[in-house]
Amino acid sequence: MSAPEREPSSAGPPALRVMVVEDESGLNRVIRQALERAGFQSVEALSGTDAVRVLADNAPDIVLLDYTLPGMTAEEVLDRIGEMESAPAVIVMTGHGNEKIAAEMLRRGVCDYIVKDDLFFANLMHAVSRKAQDLARARELKRLQAEMADNEARFRALYEEAPLPYQSIDSEGHILQVNHAWLRLLGYEADDVLGRHITSVLTSESRAEFAARFGTDTLEHHLESVEADFVTKSGDSVPVRVFCRVLRDENGDFLRTHCILQDLTEVRRAEAEAHRREQDYRRIVETAQEGVWAMDERMRTTFVNARMCELLGYSEDELVGKPVSDLIADDEMADHEERMRRRMQGISERYVRQFKTADGGVRPLLVAATPILGEHGEFQGSFAMFTDLGELLDRQRAGGRRAQDSQHPARRSGGHRAGARPRFHRSERRALLNARILARGACRAERPTDLPGRRGVRARRAREVRPDQRYRAWRG
Repeated sequence: MSAPEREPSSAGPPALRVMVVEDESGLNRVIRQALERAGFQSVEALSGTDAVRVLADNAPDIVLLDYTLPGMTAEEVLDRIGEMESAPAVIVMTGHGNEKIAAEMLRRGVCDYIVKDDLFFANLMHAVSRKAQDLARARELKRLQAEMADNEARFRALYEEAPLPYQSIDSEGHILQVNHAWLRLLGYEADDVLGRHITSVLTSESRAEFAARFGTDTLEHHLESVEADFVTKSGDSVPVRVFCRVLRDENGDFLRTHCILQDLTEVRRAEAEAHRREQDYRRIVETAQEGVWAMDERMRTTFVNARMCELLGYSEDELVGKPVSDLIADDEMADHEERMRRRMQGISERYVRQFKTADGGVRPLLVAATPILGEHGEFQGSFAMFTDLGELLDRQRAGGRRAQDSQHPARRSGGHRAGARPRFHRSERRALLNARILARGACRAERPTDLPGRRGVRARRAREVRPDQRYRAWRG
């Protein structure tokens, strides 16, 4: 019964500790040497009393227990081991084995029974290695189970405490799971909805939409983002957007869905408010007395209001998409191109421009133009307001005549106060001022400037429009 030199094929995990309980010190040492060569850690115990002490201090993973021990029998050691919370595996060694002893040891929970014969070391190392593999598998299984339990706990905490509502339904549309956010959103308790059909918490319109999207034909595909109106426990309707994915088994059969809900209440309210404001702005633009003209970065028309169409005599369809240059008077194209270059540089301007009308004529309009710049200052288009100078001048002349009639005793009427002047908006006054200055400048431009003496000086000065003349120009 000699110990083998080495058994590398039967080596177990190095972390396992084996306690050898053998009263013959020489055999104990030989067994421990064989175990250490196989990669195990070994602990010596020469009696049952030593074995109980080692078990109390630091319990091993495997115990090799001799059946005949001084001071304490093998049965008593097994009883102590059975009282332990995490008992090690026990392999009994005996030099006088029989079937009765083997049956009794197995009944007490011993995992193997080795006879000290010529094959003792081979059988012992084989039994230890086999048991070490079993323990390693058990440890790995325990670790995986603990990891799965931890993952399940983290997943449950993730979906139950997530800020977004979560729901899961089966292939027939019954609710399998909902989280706390889902319950808070709709006001239900979990027992109120689990197991119920999803259509029981949908409005009648959304039920038809659900039936169309959740039919058998659509189950072959992933359900993407859909909008639906859910019914709360109090009977109110809550608009939500549902982001859904379908979970399938290895055969591709439908198992369940994983859905995240987004409350659209504030989104719908903001959209309604934005739509209302857009309608208000559009109403203001459409009913404005000034023409409104919007252009893109290529100076092509993107929007005109009704007043702009009226000023030029074109319809909206005729103007949208048309380049602005097609409507500029020919003799003002050079100035127009220069002002467009300035517009692209981000410069806002006010000036008078002659525009071609649909009837072949030309109409002077006061232009107040502003560039539209992007986030990084890039030119994206232009927006301009247009005022008809002719109408403003006519209104001024008509108001002046009414003022003169009111000053004459024979023409005075009760509708006008003597000496009253016509009232205009500030923008109209500016437009009239510019129009009168331009008109005076055009008349003075025709006067000769090369006259001798004081007449020539006055003619040259008349061509200059000084700031102090603006008030006098408006007052007439």
